[in-house]
Amino acid sequence: TLSGAGYGTTTTTAMGMFTFSNLTPGSYALTPAKSGYDFTPVSSAITISTTDIMHADFTGTPGATATYSLSGMISVSTMGMSKGLAGVTVTLGGAVTGSTTTDAHGLYRLSGLVNGDYTITPALSGYSFSPAISEQSMSGTDITSVYFTATNN
Repeated sequence: TLSGAGYGTTTTTAMGMFTFSNLTPGSYALTPAKSGYDFTPVSSAITISTTDIMHADFTGTPGATATYSLSGMISVSTMGMSKGLAGVTVTLGGAVTGSTTTDAHGLYRLSGLVNGDYTITPALSGYSFSPAISEQSMSGTDITSVYFTATNN
């Protein structure tokens, strides 16, 4: 998964290679994820200026427990246009707890989760969210597309 100045996901080839193309200059984070594997490093920060980055290497090792991720987006409507809201704290409760902050595009990802029930709660001063809390049940696969809509109070 790529996040930061741009965002996207891709799947590695049979040889473990991956590519993100047509990226604009800026700061990015690369985060690998595969059920049942742990990665070193967990994430890699890269900065693209005027040249391509040819190597961003990770090592995957089978983990003792299969883990999954939960991801989504928080958007806000501004002048009739919907866009991602950066800086929202997303708190996770349940079988695993934690928090993260939405990136410049309103995207968030919580990793290292095991099967179980979770609550996801967004928070940012001056905003209310719909829904206020999302309840999700993890059962052997990643959960994607957990969306919230923010309203500026």
